[in-house]
Amino acid sequence: MFMIPLYLQAVRGDSPSATGIRLIVPSLATLVGGIVAGIMMQRGWHLRDSVRRGTALMLLGNLLACMMVVMGGSRKMELLYLIPANIGAGLTNPSVLFSFISLFEYRGRYSPAADGLLGDTRRGWGEES
Repeated sequence: MFMIPLYLQAVRGDSPSATGIRLIVPSLATLVGGIVAGIMMQRGWHLRDSVRRGTALMLLGNLLACMMVVMGGSRKMELLYLIPANIGAGLTNPSVLFSFISLFEYRGRYSPAADGLLGDTRRGWGEES
């Protein structure tokens, strides 16, 4: 997604404003992917399933983007090619984040910095101080 504006400006000759307007729909696809990931997590899907599905969508979208460069094509098709990759990124990123968070054991401790800023927060959670 970060290289697409350069492609649109340098290769296709679009202005920066036109490039930004063209990338609104693919950017919204990332939002849709994030919402779908949240719904999947809420309904009890395994995080690995949403990571796998998101990665598969990103692979499909990136292959389509490569075809966009090789085959050319209309400008509308170029933007449609980017949607699967962005939905995949929206699915994968939150799922990977929560996968990493779930790997660490919860010890019921807070950082001293948080205690200094917020006071002793452990009392609010029913833990002994």
